[in-house]
Amino acid sequence: KSGLVIRHDSPNGKRYARRAGEQLQVAFGFDLRPLLLREAEISQAAQATREAQARYKALREAVVLILRDVAQLVDYGRETVSANWDMLSDMLALMSREMRRKLGLEEMTEMHRRANDLREKAKSFIPKEKSENISGKDVNNERHIQDSNISLYESESSKEMEEAAAGSPLPSPSDDLDPCEPEEVAEAPKLPLWLVLQACPDARDYSPEPIRSWDELIARAEFIHPMMGISPSAWAEATRHMGATNAAITVLAMLQRTEEIRNPGGYLRALSGKAADGGFSPGPMVMALMQTRNARAV
Repeated sequence: KSGLVIRHDSPNGKRYARRAGEQLQVAFGFDLRPLLLREAEISQAAQATREAQARYKALREAVVLILRDVAQLVDYGRETVSANWDMLSDMLALMSREMRRKLGLEEMTEMHRRANDLREKAKSFIPKEKSENISGKDVNNERHIQDSNISLYESESSKEMEEAAAGSPLPSPSDDLDPCEPEEVAEAPKLPLWLVLQACPDARDYSPEPIRSWDELIARAEFIHPMMGISPSAWAEATRHMGATNAAITVLAMLQRTEEIRNPGGYLRALSGKAADGGFSPGPMVMALMQTRNARAV
């Protein structure tokens, strides 16, 4: 239909050629000459597609970074400046949810503009003398009330997720560590990395590089959790009680069902509490996601 291949049928449906000596008289089969004649047109279209894909990728990465900046500004601002941070937090949550959709290039361009506007609005809430002092340590403050309010942290769907998540605890070689200190070394999870990545494919959207190790999985979760509305201290609590690897698996599993979790920060705190009591491991969460995925595939 596109005219790139021409078909010449023979009376018997076979492909063959008739020749008079060395001279070709007629050939039956597929003629690929249009591909050669339209080589320049096809090459230009391919190059335009590659450029559009590169543009889209750059825009998406920029938006992800901007939204992370906004999340940090909101966390910092709540502890330092009286302003309408709830409005910014709601706008950030909506935009983060939109980013999980498959947006077109024009939509992503508009999203980039909106993200920039949101960041500028967040900056405008913070006095200049304070904004100049913002550092990585400043934004590690906690939204205590919102994230620890148990009445807000789960919807009916996330209750099911928590029940599926409740399982036997993973033994940890660091049980004798000071509970006030983060666990720097935790036992590797009883799950293969490839299974976690299959169950949590949305994590791929936040980096152009594939995840090849548990360390890279932890780094991806550290990058993603602020955009999910999970505060630095909620993440630190999860790594302390679960271990960094299991905390990362839990965050990526939550990312897969983030539309069903009303307050991710509070939900992660609830799971951290279970882990502290020896009543949680992320394995059942991952297996539940795999079962859902397999059911959809069927």
